Amino acid sequence: MKADKELDCTGLYCPEPVFRTRMALDELEPGETLEVTADDPAAYEDLKRLAERLGHEVLSLTKEGDEIKIVIRRGSHLIISLTGALGTLPQRVRRL
Repeated sequence: MKADKELDCTGLYCPEPVFRTRMALDELEPGETLEVTADDPAAYEDLKRLAERLGHEVLSLTKEGDEIKIVIRRGSHLIISLTGALGTLPQRVRRL
């Protein structure tokens, strides 16, 4: 599967891969995919958590030697907005 956009973060260390991935995801339309390549050992967990926290879908996450590849599908703007707003809703509404 060919990603809509590719981002090479090889040689960059925390927090740079996270920042660049976040900026690249913000440029995508909902449903488009981003493939990130990195060699920072922290990137495996950091990028996975970033995608999940922002409401995106991790399609694949592989590690071969020092190289990490993650493919992320951009979620919809609506899901991200609702997720961020949940903290301000009354408790009884959150359970719906």
